Amino acid sequence: MEFSVIIPTHNDLETLGATLRSVLDQADVDLEVIVVNDGGESPAALIRSFNDTRVTLLDLEENGGVGAARNAGHRHASGDILYFLDADDLVAQGLFRLVAARFEDPAVCCVVSGHRSEIPEHPTDPISPPAPLHDAPALNALSTEDFCSWFAMYHEHFLPSFLFLRAEWCKTQFTGSMWNEARRNAADTFLFLNLAARTTVYRMEVEGVTYRRRATSLSRKSPDAAMLARVYYTDLFLQQTAEEARHSAQIRRVRQAALHMKQNAVRQVARHYARSGRRREGLALMWRYLWGPFDPKMAAELIRTGLGYRH
Repeated sequence: MEFSVIIPTHNDLETLGATLRSVLDQADVDLEVIVVNDGGESPAALIRSFNDTRVTLLDLEENGGVGAARNAGHRHASGDILYFLDADDLVAQGLFRLVAARFEDPAVCCVVSGHRSEIPEHPTDPISPPAPLHDAPALNALSTEDFCSWFAMYHEHFLPSFLFLRAEWCKTQFTGSMWNEARRNAADTFLFLNLAARTTVYRMEVEGVTYRRRATSLSRKSPDAAMLARVYYTDLFLQQTAEEARHSAQIRRVRQAALHMKQNAVRQVARHYARSGRRREGLALMWRYLWGPFDPKMAAELIRTGLGYRH
C-alpha cells in the first residue's frame, strides 16, 4: 500500500525539515509526500536539499488557509492511504508500517494514532520524536458513543496529524472537497463528525506522533474565534445530515453529540465575551442558540450572564 502524505505549510521553514525527515525515514513502505505551500515563503530550496523524488511541492499563489491547502494536496494524491500531517509535527519510525498492516483489513477505513505533546519554549525550537515502534499495538474499534464522548471532551486526541484514511473509501463519501474551507480553523471538527457518522473509527494505542503545541496557534490566539468556528461546523453538520438521520441510528447518535458540542461552544464563547466586557454580544449569542431544541444549561447561563454573575 502506498501512503499519500499531505503537508500544508505557511512559513514553516524552521520546522518543516524535521517533519519531512521523520516521514522520509519510514521503512518498508511506499509513499509520496505532497508539500503544499499555502502562499508563504517557498520551501523549494529545502525540499531540493533532500534530493528525494518522492517529495512534490505545490506552490499556491494565495494564502487560502489550511483547509484549502489540504484539499489542493488531496487532489494531487494517488496513494491508497491518506495522511494529513502538520508541518511542525514528527512521526515515529515504524508507524507507517504498522498502519499499513491495519489497512490490510478491508473493513478498516479510518485509523487514529495515539500521540505525545510537547510545548517548546520557543515555537520553532526542536521537539523530540516519539520512540521507534516495533510491535503491533492494540487496535480498538471505538463505538459511536465512545468516539463522541472522547471527541467532545478530548478534542486534541483527534487531530489531522493523527488520522489515516483509506483513499478509495473517501472517494465514495466525499463528493466534493474533503476539507470544508468556510473557516480557517476547526474544519477538522466537521471532518471527524462525518467520519464517525459513516464508518468505525479505530484507535491505535501507541504514541505515533509528537504534536507541537503552540501558543501562537489560531485556536489559542483567538479562542472565541475557534469556538465560533466549532459552532459553525457543528451547525453545518446538523443541517447536512438531517435527512440521512431519519434512516441511520449511527448518524442520529453523532448528531446528538454534535448538538451538545455546539451548545458547549456557545456557552464558552458567551463566557469569554462576558469576561472581556462584551456581555451584550454573549447574551445575543446564547439567545440565538437557546432554541431548537431548548437547552436548559444555556438558559441558566443566559440568566447568570444577564444578572452579571462572574464565571
